[in-house]
Amino acid sequence: MNNNFCGGNSQNCEKSRYIMISSRCANNFHSVAYFVSAFFRKAVSAAFFPDTCILCGTASYGIPLCRTCVNSLSKEASDAPVSAHCVICGKPILSEIEICMQCRTEKVPARNLDGICSVFPYLLNKKQLLYEWKIAGRKSLTPFFAECMEKLYAYNFKGLPIVPVPPRPGKIHKKGWDQTDSLASVFKRKYGVEVLKYLERTSMVQQKKLGRTERLSRNSQYKASKILVRAAQYKENRVTKNDYIYGRKNVSFCEENHLPSHVVLLDDVMTTGSTLSSCAAVLKSYGIEKVSALTLFTVPA
Repeated sequence: MNNNFCGGNSQNCEKSRYIMISSRCANNFHSVAYFVSAFFRKAVSAAFFPDTCILCGTASYGIPLCRTCVNSLSKEASDAPVSAHCVICGKPILSEIEICMQCRTEKVPARNLDGICSVFPYLLNKKQLLYEWKIAGRKSLTPFFAECMEKLYAYNFKGLPIVPVPPRPGKIHKKGWDQTDSLASVFKRKYGVEVLKYLERTSMVQQKKLGRTERLSRNSQYKASKILVRAAQYKENRVTKNDYIYGRKNVSFCEENHLPSHVVLLDDVMTTGSTLSSCAAVLKSYGIEKVSALTLFTVPA
């Protein structure tokens, strides 16, 4: 490659290529390391810490779900991409009309998004699952839930970066973890999906303590993170990936500075869609053209 094509800075070209290759190698290493560590965790759990299935009460190993319940939930997750659901809010429907009654008669927040997909309806034993994972802190369920979500992600959004809905300030420091953040971590480490921390939450109020009317009437609790602001500025200045690679601009390479045109919001449960709508509004205001959403559970209309 001649120096004129590189903008006269061959050293910057080589540095950019080296960083890109190193980043890919690091992702592959993290994926392998994740599988190895997960195998040993399951082996140790099965040998020394047998558990009980939270749904049927039989013996389980590795996670608090027996093999029968795991297979049943996995099949339901596999069927989720082709199951009947509303094209606007993603909630399950029984009629042949592709839009649910609520989306036909109300101005629902989900209309601000470019599609929502959910794995499980929040019904029956799914309520127990969410409670054990989110409230009781059964973190060992996270990899299995991520596996269920990845099937839907691969079917509808394969290759797109995900943006996790951020927790309220201080939650991770207080409780030691956040369920959506842990799902995003598995997506990144196990499946190699790009995770962009584009959002920050400004409110300390818990959404689960608010009714439907209060959720819909509240102002946005989310704002752009410094990473999103920086990426939007680079896009405004028309700096592209090729400018990094070929040294056409006097900037250092950084994958986070590339603003994608389409992202997927990641969250654990959708109730009214107001949270996802608020997050989508922030992302679109900074130049992202399409915002879809992927959730583990959805509360039926």
